[in-house]
Amino acid sequence: MQTGNTTDPMQVMSPALPPVHLYHIAYSEKTLAEVPPGYLILDNVNSPRNDWREYWPIRRFLIDEDLDENAFYGFFSPRFQEKTGLSHAQVKTFVQAAGAETDVVSFSPQPDMGAFFLNVFEQEELFSPGFIAASETFFCGSWHAHRSGAAGHGFTADHLQQFFLPRALHSGAPG
Repeated sequence: MQTGNTTDPMQVMSPALPPVHLYHIAYSEKTLAEVPPGYLILDNVNSPRNDWREYWPIRRFLIDEDLDENAFYGFFSPRFQEKTGLSHAQVKTFVQAAGAETDVVSFSPQPDMGAFFLNVFEQEELFSPGFIAASETFFCGSWHAHRSGAAGHGFTADHLQQFFLPRALHSGAPG
């Protein structure tokens, strides 16, 4: 039985579906003007930390916003729909179908990147030469990112901005 006014048929069929908030990361006036229908805007046009790319607005959002512990939050680059062919409605339906008991739902628009390289460290070395050395320095030389002990696969290769997680998982985000 339906009570109240709603326009979301999925909520009518199952009132227990978790809320899903999808954000389009805008980093220029052009990407700000091209937000696909349904997406909320995560404005990164005047970022004070361009060197952090899309991580900066996501980090600020998780630290600054009052988030719903039962909701899922997803952050998408402007080309996500182009790369995956998935609409806002399709992503939202998929995340809700995973259910509230699910910890993380991720989307990787480039599965080929996970297949071409032994791990994400080798992948990033191609795009940012010196990344492996920097990673090993960060880990105090005790871990060798380029060796087979750090092999990746489809479940470990992901993109930072295409994920959803409930507030309970990121409530301890560092300031």
